[in-house]
Amino acid sequence: MTRSIVLHPGLPKCATSTLQRLFVMEDHALARALGVAVLGKGFVPMNGPPPVTELMYAPEDCLRALRAQDYPPGQYFLSSEALASQPDFIAEIAQLFTVSRMVVTVRFPPAQALSNFRYSGWLTQDLHGALADRATGPLHALQRHARKLAQLSALAETLACPVEGAGLAERFCLTCFAQTPARLGDAPFATLRPANESIGLGFATALREALVAQGLTVTGADRARLVKLAQRRRLPPDVAGLMPEGFAPADLAPALDALEGYGALLRDHGVAAADTATAVAAAEAQFRALLARPGATRPQMATLRRHAGAVVRAATDPDADTGPPQRSRV
Repeated sequence: MTRSIVLHPGLPKCATSTLQRLFVMEDHALARALGVAVLGKGFVPMNGPPPVTELMYAPEDCLRALRAQDYPPGQYFLSSEALASQPDFIAEIAQLFTVSRMVVTVRFPPAQALSNFRYSGWLTQDLHGALADRATGPLHALQRHARKLAQLSALAETLACPVEGAGLAERFCLTCFAQTPARLGDAPFATLRPANESIGLGFATALREALVAQGLTVTGADRARLVKLAQRRRLPPDVAGLMPEGFAPADLAPALDALEGYGALLRDHGVAAADTATAVAAAEAQFRALLARPGATRPQMATLRRHAGAVVRAATDPDADTGPPQRSRV
């Protein structure tokens, strides 16, 4: 019997964290039902959540940890959104395992790019900068997705699993392992809430303004701390999901032109025609709903700025356990 592995390299903001939680809940019950060993902390089988931040910031340490393990024959699974940007690490995995396939969870690319901005992109640029950025912005996201999947396909068979539509967990297990365990229909698996949800665009804009006003740059582990503080901030319900003040839907409307290309991308990476049509229709409905969200009024934007200021002050508290972001010298 050989050592085989299924890799799940994200993509980021495509339900990756939610699926990771699914595979470690109840002492890895879902993985056990599937007959696979999930690589967790330290790349040790069945050892909790997988290394994500470690692989992003210390890939050499992760390589040493991977090589230090003595994996017996069997089927393994590794999920980490950091894998998508670590082809050398994937190549090292391929020296230790037979890579059965890579399964990439994907979202309508412009929506994924906006979710990235709402999650942590505001740490480095404002919304207008993000919209104009060919490297990270929503208007050029389809081309980036296509390039990324082509790069991964050069390493191993790469299948797509769209997050839009019902039954993501079932579809993901079927794509990865050709089976859907009955456990998925039981609590707590059937009632699992999304993890690492992104904040509203209005609040992200206010946070960026607060960082600029205080002359702060955020690096390393401080990024994760500030993102968590923003996620956990309890906002009044009437402002939490607002777009920024003065938002013009026309700035984002051209992103809808990518829907046809998104469908082609899914079909090219193994998604059935019916599932592709469902995903594209859901993606269009969700993106149009985002465009229809109201922009914040001046008083509402002031409320968001007050909350953003409180988040940044909490992050720069000298008594905080992880230390403050570094103040820019520029």
